[in-house]
Amino acid sequence: MSAVCVTGLVTVDTGTYWSSFGQWVIMALFQIGGFGMMTLGIGDVSSVAKLVLFVTVIVEVMTALALALRLHLGYDLPLAEAAWSGLFHSVSAFNNAGFSIHADGLIRYASDSYFLAPVMLAIVIGGLGFPVLQDLRNKLRDPQHWSVHTKLTLVGTAVLLAGGAILLLAFEWANPRTLGSMPAGDKLLSAIFASVSARTAGFNSIDIG
Repeated sequence: MSAVCVTGLVTVDTGTYWSSFGQWVIMALFQIGGFGMMTLGIGDVSSVAKLVLFVTVIVEVMTALALALRLHLGYDLPLAEAAWSGLFHSVSAFNNAGFSIHADGLIRYASDSYFLAPVMLAIVIGGLGFPVLQDLRNKLRDPQHWSVHTKLTLVGTAVLLAGGAILLLAFEWANPRTLGSMPAGDKLLSAIFASVSARTAGFNSIDIG
């Protein structure tokens, strides 16, 4: 239920409790669920089927590749393990599912922009939805003719992401249990990631509790 509804809630540690097959099933479920969320509101689904497939494959593959290379080269993970982790977190991020195969979520990457940046980009692109992406593809240089839905989505997303990051920085800057002990750059990265994730994705790079 949690996977297909892309909520990211778990009762057991995804990475250690489930077998490899079980993890593949979970990933398949939030991929299917993500399609439903992202295509919601499209009148003629068949007319954008190619766009849905193209964007999904391109974003997920590129994100998975970036994460896998970072894990393999930066953390010395075996290539197969790095590739699987990269793929799982890529699909989870693009579909805004929030599932991780790490017991601590993404806390271990809190200061790693090379890992968090691709995840954030996938979250934002996936969160916009295909109706918005289709509108941008057709009218990228003609914002005056963007649909109201597209305009509201883009403005709302920008306000929420920027506003959330600013508020988190303001309230948590000196808190030793969250951002207080981090260098300024890491504080900014963590606040932006928390804001992006809280928008809809459900990941965390700081212990929320």
